[in-house]
Amino acid sequence: MIVMSLCFYVVKELAVVEQQSFWAKICTLQNPLSITETKEIIALLQNNPQIAVTDYEKANGDRHVVASIWNALRRAEFNDMRARTMAVEFILYVSSETQITRALKKVGIGQNTRKLIVISFDGEKSLNLFIEGLDALGLRFEKIRSIPPCVDKGEKEDLAIEKSTLTNAK
Repeated sequence: MIVMSLCFYVVKELAVVEQQSFWAKICTLQNPLSITETKEIIALLQNNPQIAVTDYEKANGDRHVVASIWNALRRAEFNDMRARTMAVEFILYVSSETQITRALKKVGIGQNTRKLIVISFDGEKSLNLFIEGLDALGLRFEKIRSIPPCVDKGEKEDLAIEKSTLTNAK
C-alpha cells in the first residue's frame, strides 16, 4: 500500500520534476567499462556539475532512481540540500547514504560497469551533449532508453525506496 501511494505520488509530482529540467537515460554499453574509460567519464563530469552518472546495476531499479530524483529536487526546492549540486544530491539519495565518499563507492561507476544512469539537471540538451561526449570517447551503446516514471513493484526496489526515504528524514 505504501509503495503504491509512493508510486502514485512520484507520477503525480513528475510535472514538477519536468519543470526542474531533469532528464534521465539508462545507457547499456556493448562492453564493460575499462579503468581508462572510467577516468575519462569522471573527467567529463568535472566539466558538467549538473550531470550525474551512476552504475544502474547498483541502483535498485527505475522506481528507486525516480524516487531519488524526486527527493533531491524536493531538497533543492526547500533549500535543504546536503550537497552543492543536484547531481551529488541525487547520488546521495540513490545510494541511501549520507556521506558523499560512501555514496560514490556504493553506486559510482567503475571497471566492469555495463549500465549507466545518466541524469541531467540542466535540461535535455546537456544530457544529449554528454552522451555524445561518451560516444566521442569511443564508448558504444547497445541500448539507450529513458527512465519511465513508474514500473511494476519489486521487493528489492521497495526496500531501497524506503531506505532512501528514511535517509531524507534524518
